[in-house]
Amino acid sequence: MLDDLNGHYYEVKTTDDTSGFTWGSTETEWKFYQMTGADWDDYRWEEILDQMTINESMYMAAFGGPTLPSAATIGFEEISMTENNGNGIVYRFNQNLDPNAPWAIPETDKNAAWNGQVFGASPLLASTFNPDLFKIRGEFVGTESLFLGVPIIWGPGLNTHRQAYTGRNCEYYSEDPVLSGIIAMEFSYGCAEYGLIAAPKHFAFNDQETNRNGVAPFMTEQRAREVELRAYQIAIEAPKYEEEGFGMFGLMTDILKEEWGFHGYAVTDIFDDTDLYTSCVYAGITGYDLRGSQNFDTTQSLNANSRFRDGSQVDPTPLTADAYAGDAAMMQALKDNNKNLLWAICQSNLMNRYNASTHVVWQMTSWRAAYIAAITVTAVLTAGMIALYVISVVKTKEGK
Repeated sequence: MLDDLNGHYYEVKTTDDTSGFTWGSTETEWKFYQMTGADWDDYRWEEILDQMTINESMYMAAFGGPTLPSAATIGFEEISMTENNGNGIVYRFNQNLDPNAPWAIPETDKNAAWNGQVFGASPLLASTFNPDLFKIRGEFVGTESLFLGVPIIWGPGLNTHRQAYTGRNCEYYSEDPVLSGIIAMEFSYGCAEYGLIAAPKHFAFNDQETNRNGVAPFMTEQRAREVELRAYQIAIEAPKYEEEGFGMFGLMTDILKEEWGFHGYAVTDIFDDTDLYTSCVYAGITGYDLRGSQNFDTTQSLNANSRFRDGSQVDPTPLTADAYAGDAAMMQALKDNNKNLLWAICQSNLMNRYNASTHVVWQMTSWRAAYIAAITVTAVLTAGMIALYVISVVKTKEGK
């Protein structure tokens, strides 16, 4: 049990035949924007995944939000999403990574700090018992997402009100899983009409906020399925989604994907446990919520990223490009995870930004130039001081 609690889920293999996996293929040149609204079974997905390099694939499987990294081989550009409480979009007008983008709002604008989250708490909405109202609220938030340029909302909140003092009850609807599930389903329909991906959280069993690190809830499977998981099941197995093609090991793989048919974005906020990277990828998680990672490494190598390099891996391989060279299951998991994320994004309003000319241009800003100049001057002065010190030591010895 302690091994499970500490994330010892998977041991990397070294002797599998992985010759059937292709990375960095140049036989096709599909671009991400060409997959807008593409079906899950579209043949082009396999070719797109083969175009990605192994480093791009591992990198994309690491960063799940609030920012996603780029993948140059398929024309996928770095995007900023949102951090919110599920009741609306907590995102300011001036919260943009690229100040030169056509849609960027400067901080000098008097409305720059306008924030989209203007709704009451989730229990208030649930108390109306009004499915039509739930959908209208989703439509309102969907409209906001277009206004603010946000393709994913981390909500609705679907954890159960198990007691009155849970720190995030304001984000969760009810102690009744059926009521919560129906609310979330209708809210998601409303969001989807405007291309906003509703990402229900926190899957699953989030019991408390105070001292929540290290908490391990225990319950029987019957209890889990009848209460905590029931709300998610209603929202994810929603008939409308199934008809429209939006259909959504243990919890992540057996239940979420195999039983409920989930395809799409599944991010974890255990950002302090990047040493569990292999286990997370194997379980089907499409990335970590690594807040503050708005500036990614240009090398896109996990082994060069301090968050992953400096934390020793529980599943013990250094995260270099050949980490899974002998592990077919992990090779497949990487491709599956990349497809889940990319497919979900292709159904979103993010695709409004993409066309054949979409690209990123790197510019040297004044502060970056000053920063580099300071580093250079410091390095030169340091080298000079070392040289003078060596000369001083030599002269001192000669004087003796």
